[in-house]
Parts: sequence; structure tokens; C-alpha cells
Amino acid sequence: EYAGGVALRPTSAVEFPEPMPGSVTVNSGVGVLLHASRQIIGTYTAQSGALNLNGNNLQLSGAANFNGGTFIGGTTPDLTIDGTGNLNGIIPASVQVRNMTMNRPGATLTLGSSFIVTNTLTLTQG
Repeated sequence: EYAGGVALRPTSAVEFPEPMPGSVTVNSGVGVLLHASRQIIGTYTAQSGALNLNGNNLQLSGAANFNGGTFIGGTTPDLTIDGTGNLNGIIPASVQVRNMTMNRPGATLTLGSSFIVTNTLTLTQG
């Protein structure tokens, strides 16, 4: 869990390997800075603060809980939601990514604000 702190907290390959087999929780008002492109196989939970993709790609392959917090994307990162597991809650803030792929049968991603895809939106399933 990335919790608390007074400064933007960067991740590292030690606690956030590729792929990440365990769960990741962002519960930090100041946010978390992703150090490299990552796949999360376990559960991703956003409670507070932002996961700043920092130009890196994020692949959510397990369940995802959006209870607060958001993503900070930009013009270069890609977001992929595939695999299995429920998508719960709402992404509350405006998010921008280069490419977005949704390939999760039966899942629905709920957006509370604008979601900008600057290049390609691929809706395969879900």
C-alpha cells in the first residue's frame, strides 16, 4: 500500500515488479509516481491521491476498485483493462491517455468526468 507522505512517492522495481502478482493500493493524498510500465495481476485499489503514470503504460488484469483517487495520464501512456475481476466504483477525475483498451468480458468502467483518448480507443469486450 502506498499511503500517506508529504511528497509525491515514486515506485521502484523492488516493491512493484513486472508483472505485479499482488495487490496495489494507492491511499496517498500526495500521490504515487509510476517508475516504469506495469501490469497489475492482483487487485488495484484507488482510495485517495493520484497514480501518476509518468509517461508509462498501465495494464489492469485483476479486479479494480475506484473508491477515490484517480490517474494522471498524458499524451504518451496507454491504459489497458483486460483479464478478469470486477471493476467497482467511479474514476472521478478527468483522465487523458494515448491509447485505451477495454477487453474484460461483462465488465463496465464508470467514469465520473471526461476520459480523453488521444489516439486509439479499442473496446473488444466489456
